Amino acid sequence: MTEELCDLSGPFNPNLKFEGFFKEFLLKIMNVWQFVWIRMPQAYYDLIREQYGFESANEINEKAWTKTAATVNPRYPKVVNIQLNTVLDSPKCRQLPPDNTIGPLYPVEYYIKNHNHVIINNNSMSLSVIL
Repeated sequence: MTEELCDLSGPFNPNLKFEGFFKEFLLKIMNVWQFVWIRMPQAYYDLIREQYGFESANEINEKAWTKTAATVNPRYPKVVNIQLNTVLDSPKCRQLPPDNTIGPLYPVEYYIKNHNHVIINNNSMSLSVIL
């Protein structure tokens, strides 16, 4: 096993792998990924709105996120071994993507009434999910 890295100040490594980083360094990188993950679609949305108008931007944005969610979201439960049987299983998966609820971007509070009734609150909205 190679020495774990806490920065990239040394020479270029063409065989670099995530496994070679210290956990703390990966967490720093994750915060940057979170920012980029949010900023990129916002930039696209802003450009579409400027060129085609507010309603078109909203329509395109919704279709793009829905299409992306259909292909990306099923990967999370598989990789972390979550069986989606109850409402409470979904917030487990929601904690995983870069635009998640565990980082500084979207802090939330969970009120778990039972496995099939979860209320998710953040500063701007409240969502109650009941099965």
